[in-house]
Amino acid sequence: MRSTGLIFVAFLGAAAPASAWQRADLDRLRLEAPKAKTEEAAPPPECPGCDLSGAHLSGEDLSRASFRGVNLRGARLLGTDLSRADLREASFGGAKMLGADLTRSNLTSADLVGSKLIGADLSRAILSGAKLRGALLIGADVSRANLTGADLRGAVLLGADFGKSDLTGARLDEPLPDSVVLCETTLPDGQVSQRDCVPDDEEEAAVDASSGSAESPSD
Repeated sequence: MRSTGLIFVAFLGAAAPASAWQRADLDRLRLEAPKAKTEEAAPPPECPGCDLSGAHLSGEDLSRASFRGVNLRGARLLGTDLSRADLREASFGGAKMLGADLTRSNLTSADLVGSKLIGADLSRAILSGAKLRGALLIGADVSRANLTGADLRGAVLLGADFGKSDLTGARLDEPLPDSVVLCETTLPDGQVSQRDCVPDDEEEAAVDASSGSAESPSD
């Protein structure tokens, strides 16, 4: 698959430092597990159904969190690690999620309407039935994701990578921009697009050329 070449470091660089957890129901959130005498990892946070709307959680490690049905509307999640988290039926409306890590997260039926996912990593995420209307997915990695039945109408997809993703039954604006990466991508009608796949010989040639340019010229 080709590289989008889009990097949004400027957005992340402007992010405010991670702040303390906010809003109601935080007493239910197990963020500070007792310090173990051994080097065992602390258990992931659990807060299903909590109201964390508007919370400032940029840069936090929430990997493997149990956040089913959580309300994160308008939250700041810049660069936050939500990989492998249970986010089924969670609400992220208007949340700022630039550069967030959502790899392998379960976002089944989640509400991401109007969320800002610029440069976010959603690879291998489960987004079946998710609402992504008007979401900003510019430069996002959505490769190998399950987007069956998702609603992407009005979403901004410039430079997004949908390589090997499943969009069966998804609703989206067509035609897709040329900058969207489609390689072994299952489209809403069930057809598989190979539009942006790079043949093996071309890919190998590109790698050889890159490695050759990195070598210092001999005297």
